[in-house]
Amino acid sequence: MIVRRAPGLAASLAVLIAALAVGLSAAASLQTPEQFIGFRVGTDNKLARWDRIVEYMKLAAAESD
Repeated sequence: MIVRRAPGLAASLAVLIAALAVGLSAAASLQTPEQFIGFRVGTDNKLARWDRIVEYMKLAAAESD
């Protein structure tokens, strides 16, 4: 039995992989909330200051598309 693939399948897959690689490299440059705030969000007896949360959200918005 011969299985035929769609002619553009390999090209589409290559474009998808390239887009994921670019997206992952851009996401890798953004600090995690834990790195930015200094502790894991939700840790007992630790509260992130509102201004730090807003600052992180602005940073994330500026570095993402």
